Amino acid sequence: EMCIRDSSLVVAIVKGDLGRASGKRYIAKSFEHLRYRLEISPTWLFETFVQHEYDQFRRLEMRTLMGVGAAIRVLRGKRFNSTWGLAYMPEYERLRADEETDAGREYIFNRASGYVSGAIELDERIQLVQTFYLQPRIDEPEDYRFLSESQFVVHLTEHIAQTTALSIAYDTRPPQAIEKLDTTLKSSLTYSF
Repeated sequence: EMCIRDSSLVVAIVKGDLGRASGKRYIAKSFEHLRYRLEISPTWLFETFVQHEYDQFRRLEMRTLMGVGAAIRVLRGKRFNSTWGLAYMPEYERLRADEETDAGREYIFNRASGYVSGAIELDERIQLVQTFYLQPRIDEPEDYRFLSESQFVVHLTEHIAQTTALSIAYDTRPPQAIEKLDTTLKSSLTYSF
């Protein structure tokens, strides 16, 4: 996270996971997200973002998207906040070339991306953060993705934090051989500047 001016914010997220056990790969994925937020007023925000994702075991060779939208600060206190946002989000997705009948297929969809995010500071160092995303296709709303991200953050220093995160993802139309529901529990160290 990096503040450019008092009225704007840039957030860059880069994640990669690679795991092997007994000589076999059991996890291989990457995720990059860049978001720019401009404060139009104390309540209204303009947002734009780009994202890339790869996940071998979800059969996702590539998912790229971009979005533009607005957000509103619904609650803003000294120790808590809540923001709601809505964006237009075109996405491109290509599946891995494998033995499944949908192998190598490419999709381009126009989606809406809505989110509700909230954070509460339990003390100076401990924070709970909850975000819900809903991303329906604009032309076919019953094809949607839902994501819940819960984070328990302990700030160890001014720049370093330990985060325990629970992610619950649901896709109404996943690729063949992939479950609709996916959950992940992860602990990580993060650095902010």
